[in-house]
Amino acid sequence: MFWEKVFNAGHAPLFGLMSLVVLGVSLTLRPSPPALHVRHYVFAFGVSLLAGVVTEVFQWIGQIRFGELGDVLVNGVGSSAFLAVAATFDPEMVRLYRLPRHRLAVLAVSAIVMGIVFVPVPIAVAAEKVRDAAFPRLNGFETYWDLHFLRTTPYTEIRLAPAPDGRDAPLTEVTFHPARAAIVVLRDPYPDWTGYDRLVLELYSPSTHAVVLGMKIDDLDDAHMVRAVFSREFVVQPGDNRIAVPLSEIRDAPRDREMDLTHITGLALYTLDAERSFSLYLDELRLE
Repeated sequence: MFWEKVFNAGHAPLFGLMSLVVLGVSLTLRPSPPALHVRHYVFAFGVSLLAGVVTEVFQWIGQIRFGELGDVLVNGVGSSAFLAVAATFDPEMVRLYRLPRHRLAVLAVSAIVMGIVFVPVPIAVAAEKVRDAAFPRLNGFETYWDLHFLRTTPYTEIRLAPAPDGRDAPLTEVTFHPARAAIVVLRDPYPDWTGYDRLVLELYSPSTHAVVLGMKIDDLDDAHMVRAVFSREFVVQPGDNRIAVPLSEIRDAPRDREMDLTHITGLALYTLDAERSFSLYLDELRLE
């Protein structure tokens, strides 16, 4: 989680530098009248923004990691900040827009914006400390720190909601919509599961009929978990449910090796080809 946030935030200076390179190439190869000088900045911003969109699309298609619109926004923020600072040192932009007297303000705003981009990094550090302190509970599904580690694919929604059975603590409500696959992923759980016997998931189903819930677990860095080596489906009955999976079965799930229980990287809950939307309330995921 920490390195994921560093990587995401690092997009801002990376695409900022890219926009400066594009700006330099545009100024060199396509000189323009002074009155149209600003179009080089627009072009540089547009190219970097397009590159960011293409990057996210390929990440999603290639299932390398979750492509997110938020990453595109970070890319655009980085490009905007770098181009704004560059404009204050560009003689033509200075002459047209009288930027020198605003240079300090532009530098200050750009620095603040870049600082905001990196705020998720210390938040990730704090979240991992909370996660580690709660072990062997892998997720309590009752605080925003718990939601911090959850990711959804399209056709899946999550939110903290009052428990339907009247208990005091909130639960995480997961709504699965009709789709070929609707998935919620627990990213970067506590990685070392050795020394325990079973994985336990407690949840509540408000449905009046049984539903099928799948679980995937892997020790690979696969954001969408399509190559997860442990995969099993469970029948969830109306009301309270307790799903227990022996860790020996998880360890022996791969065909040609043992799963590395010291390096668990993700757990996914999913539904396949659901005919109608339904919700489940997740209570706790822990090792015993």
